[in-house]
Order: sequence, then structure tokens, then C-alpha cells
Amino acid sequence: MRLIGWRTKSIRLGVDVIVWPDALLLLFTALVLDAVIGDPAWLWRRCPHPVVLVGALIGWFDNHLNRPNAREAMRRAAGVMTVVIICLTMGLLGYAIEVVARSLPGGRWIVAVVAAVFLAQRSLYDRVAAVADAFSTGGL
Repeated sequence: MRLIGWRTKSIRLGVDVIVWPDALLLLFTALVLDAVIGDPAWLWRRCPHPVVLVGALIGWFDNHLNRPNAREAMRRAAGVMTVVIICLTMGLLGYAIEVVARSLPGGRWIVAVVAAVFLAQRSLYDRVAAVADAFSTGGL
């Protein structure tokens, strides 16, 4: 499979890294999509938001690995392992989505839509604004 992008050597890791020439355009598109559309409630009522799924995964690890009677070092190691597993899983999933999407017609825009879903900046802003409003009116 031929990857379109610039190959550059990572200074720290010593591995090839793919830098897509249109990455900034896709990020900008994702930010605009998220700002305009946000997280459509009709969609997330029918299926869980990816962030909710990640939260459930974190909860599963917490319930199974974070034992109150375990030594502090073991709890810390379990937490580090959880972070590493989740980051690797999400990184590989994101890479797979991008490779598959870019092989399809209009794939770059599929990547932008998927990125907009994961950014969730508008919903974060809306929730923070609601808390700020509650603070300013004495509602908390």
C-alpha cells in the first residue's frame, strides 16, 4: 500500500512518522464541523459517544485493577498500565480508521468528520459555559 505523505525521522523514537500534507486542513475542517454541528443529541441517544466508551473502559480497568487493599506501588502500576493500554488502543484504532478512510473516495473528509466527533469542543464549551453561568447567578 502506498501512503501519501512526507516521511520524516522521529528524533526521539528513531522511527518513520507519516506527516500528511493536508493534516492542518483536516484539523481545521474538523474544528469547524464541531463548532457548527457539535455533538448531535439524536445520534448519541441511539449509540454511545466514543468518549463514553473510553470512559467505560477506564471504569472497567478501575474496577478490576484498582484494589483498595493493594499496595500503593501496585495501584500506581495498574494505573500506568491502564493509561498505556488505552492510549495504544486508541492510537492504533485512529491510525486504522485513517488508513481505511483515506483509501476510500472522499476519505479525507471522512477523517475530518471522525476527528470532529472526537474533538467534542462545542459540547465541552457548552457544559463549561453552563457551569460558569450557574456560578455567576449563584446557582451552584
